[in-house]
Order: sequence, then structure tokens, then C-alpha cells
Amino acid sequence: MVKKSIVLIIIVTLFIFLYYANQGKDIEDVLDHWFDEDDYHGIISNRPEEKVGAWTIGDKTFYIVESTRLDEENGPAVVGQCVEVEMDNNSLMEIETTSQDRCKN
Repeated sequence: MVKKSIVLIIIVTLFIFLYYANQGKDIEDVLDHWFDEDDYHGIISNRPEEKVGAWTIGDKTFYIVESTRLDEENGPAVVGQCVEVEMDNNSLMEIETTSQDRCKN
């Protein structure tokens, strides 16, 4: 009985991934959607010259403090750039630049 349940879970999971793949989403998007509930993707529309201050990302305003990590490995965090905002218990942990297609929805 346990083996049948595991096989069924695997099959359902594969069908879900195939569905999302046909929708033009990659595995990272699907996993982010399921497991990174506190993460937010959006385009920077306004930000201060320095890191600290109010940033407008997508339709939300985030208040960045000195301890917030800014990961610009995928390009500079400038107006028009897609970023991922990582939250942990309503605390802003990190802003990470990411590919533009992560913000298309």
C-alpha cells in the first residue's frame, strides 16, 4: 500500500511539472511558487541612490535597511531590473537581481 501511494505521488508531481512546463514556466518558477511563499518578484520602478531607503518593486514598497543583503550577481539593481525579494518572518532579508522573464506574469 505504501509503495502504491509513493508511486501515485510521484506520478501526480510529474504531471504538475509537465503542466507548468507547457505554460512556459521552468522548474525553478514552480518550486519557488510552492516553497518560497515569502519571496516576491517584481521590476524595480524606484529606488534611492544608496541601498538604504524605500524601494518600489512591482506594486509594493519595501524599506531596505543596512543589514538587507543586495545580491547583484545577475546584473545591477537599477530601475527596470527584475529582482527577487526574500522575506523571512516579515523581515526583508535580501534583494537579488534575476532574469527579466521571472517577472513576466
